[in-house]
Amino acid sequence: MKKCSKCGLLKPETEFYRDKRTTDGLKCQCKKCHCKTTVETRDKEKARKTNREYMRRMRIERPEKVRLAERLRELTRPNDEKKRARMLLNVAVRDGKVVKPMKCQDCGAVGTVYGHHADYTRPYDVEWLCSECHGKRHRMPAYCRG
Repeated sequence: MKKCSKCGLLKPETEFYRDKRTTDGLKCQCKKCHCKTTVETRDKEKARKTNREYMRRMRIERPEKVRLAERLRELTRPNDEKKRARMLLNVAVRDGKVVKPMKCQDCGAVGTVYGHHADYTRPYDVEWLCSECHGKRHRMPAYCRG
């Protein structure tokens, strides 16, 4: 029997994960508490930030690899309403029919902005958002998008 450091209950040793680093060879938390703690400590925003920093480094260190991956991803996208709306907007920006601003409409950050389509049937009706705000907009529940 062993006492869990989290819940304080005495449990059989089979209720604890193994850990070579401890003197008794078992984790200090029972399996149930360990799993609960693991789930609580997962931080999606931290993971997004880490991934964003990694991709910034990759674009500097290995731009050809990133460009190739982006090209392949674009080629494998299905030819649907979304792709058509993106293409029409890009052509309009290129031809000067739509002016692409230099700052985000949500947070006001100056830099690269992306067109966010609320409705793909209206390809020129977009919000210009930085990558962080654009990601947040896509993760927002449908009922909040209004």
